[in-house]
Amino acid sequence: MEEKYEIIKAKKENAFQRIKDAEQVLKEIRETCDHPEELYEKVTYSTRPGQYWENTTICSVCGEVIKWPYEGMDIDLTFTADKND
Repeated sequence: MEEKYEIIKAKKENAFQRIKDAEQVLKEIRETCDHPEELYEKVTYSTRPGQYWENTTICSVCGEVIKWPYEGMDIDLTFTADKND
């Protein structure tokens, strides 16, 4: 592979790793939050480009999804862009 493409690929992999690291920090933060009910907020939540869920209940302190707008929704919000590499 040409050096130019090796550099691009390395930058992409670094960016994916930073996203994963940030997700881990958010997970740890959310585990420490008590999710006070008086601070719940209804929002339009995006799970991926072009997909929006209106009236999703989140904790406005840590951003944790408390309740999806439809019963039985269980969405994995873990970053997955690099699973197809």
